[in-house]
Amino acid sequence: MSEIIKNIKEWEVMTPSGWNDFYGIKQIQKSSYIHIKCTGQKELKCSTNHNIKLHNGEWISASNLSIGDILVDGYEVNEIIEIFDDVELYDLLNVENGNEYYTNDILSHNCAFIEYIDEIWGASQQTLATGGKCI
Repeated sequence: MSEIIKNIKEWEVMTPSGWNDFYGIKQIQKSSYIHIKCTGQKELKCSTNHNIKLHNGEWISASNLSIGDILVDGYEVNEIIEIFDDVELYDLLNVENGNEYYTNDILSHNCAFIEYIDEIWGASQQTLATGGKCI
């Protein structure tokens, strides 16, 4: 179950291009999460499929990170712990300028949320059935 808090106009989030607006926050219930610890006492608790940017510019899901990986801002991953416990996690929605934002000084990305996806997907089925493609 998730709850979306929409239209947060008085808040902004730090991004690589400065402070930017975002649409809202999505609260997500999970039965496990990943706790990442890096140099500089940087830490991030996130879902297993949360995207994090590496120093080479590639995005990687938290579950595919390895000890020793270097993140885009130079932090090195020192510890990765998967915790099996119920947790509430929060994702920012529709962050301006590419959905990239900093969480505890770690560059994250959330492209998993598309509002009204059920309606969009349903409306596209006739086109896809006749040979159309979807990416």
